[in-house]
Amino acid sequence: GLVHFTQIQEKVGDEKIEVAEIVNVGDSVWVKVVDVDIENQKIGLSMKYVDQKTGEDLDPFNVKHQKEKEREE
Repeated sequence: GLVHFTQIQEKVGDEKIEVAEIVNVGDSVWVKVVDVDIENQKIGLSMKYVDQKTGEDLDPFNVKHQKEKEREE
């Protein structure tokens, strides 16, 4: 699947994220399903809530993701 660039890594301050420094096309990565839109048949994937070395869920109760969504609204 596709991961939106905002879901690749936590942003620190005004730092610009350079996706090519983190991941390349075709790389295998750990992701977490963070949103399900049944009506539009889409899922939201995130890398930033998953430890990329172990696959461990870093936000098992979706607290960080929910706060992020609330800030966007």
